[in-house]
Amino acid sequence: MRAEPDSLQLTVLKVGLDRPGSGLAHNPTESYCLRMPPTPTAVPNGVRIRELREGTGLSAAELARKLRRHVTTIQNAERGRPVSLILIGQLARALGVPPVELIAVEPAADRPDQTVR
Repeated sequence: MRAEPDSLQLTVLKVGLDRPGSGLAHNPTESYCLRMPPTPTAVPNGVRIRELREGTGLSAAELARKLRRHVTTIQNAERGRPVSLILIGQLARALGVPPVELIAVEPAADRPDQTVR
């Protein structure tokens, strides 16, 4: 699903930079930054991701290099920890399956509060 440009809402936050240790001295009193809306996440089907990865003959490190991600990102997905839908799409493309196949149908038993957001 592709978001239309006008559907993104940016919030401008005023950030005080006069606090000790801020490391930013170009404006001693304040500056502005943009905060993007949170990235949608999902609980991946880690077992299925690992099966598909091993079926292609790739190690977690090789798949991470292919996706330009850190190996711990791949390992977290394989452990069923929530990941971005962007990563789900990248994994699906790299493993040759539809993204829905990589999303857990039910939340993991040890994390009942985790659902697709």
